[in-house]
Amino acid sequence: MKEIIEIFKYNNLTLNPCSREDVLSLESGLGAKLPQSYIEFLEAAGRGASKYMLGSMWTFSDLEIIQKEAIDLLDQNGFRALPPKAFVFWMHQGYQFAFFVIGEEDNPPVYYYNETERNIDFIRTYEKLTDFFYDELINSKIDIPNRK
Repeated sequence: MKEIIEIFKYNNLTLNPCSREDVLSLESGLGAKLPQSYIEFLEAAGRGASKYMLGSMWTFSDLEIIQKEAIDLLDQNGFRALPPKAFVFWMHQGYQFAFFVIGEEDNPPVYYYNETERNIDFIRTYEKLTDFFYDELINSKIDIPNRK
């Protein structure tokens, strides 16, 4: 997570962090401890980061909404339910979302659902949550120093 935060700073992105109280409130509502990499992300940019992931729902204020919308999307499409302790942390345009499973690891794998793809299960798209956040730097057209 440190590298991603350094790239935010390198690009002079305006970071709007979550407070420690925000994180504790979220964990209290979930009844579980969030992965450390996600906590670090929230405490760096959880309420927004300029153009990073613009157009997607991922900020602290979106989290409660996207949990419900992901469940509704799966129901509408007759897809299986989210696994126990799944936490949806990103949704785009209401038809695709990403989640991790709380308790797997401090930098957990990321799973993905897209209603336009006819998969029979969730797709494990990243081995680490930080890999997802890094790829979103590229998708957001944020300059990555020394990138070849």
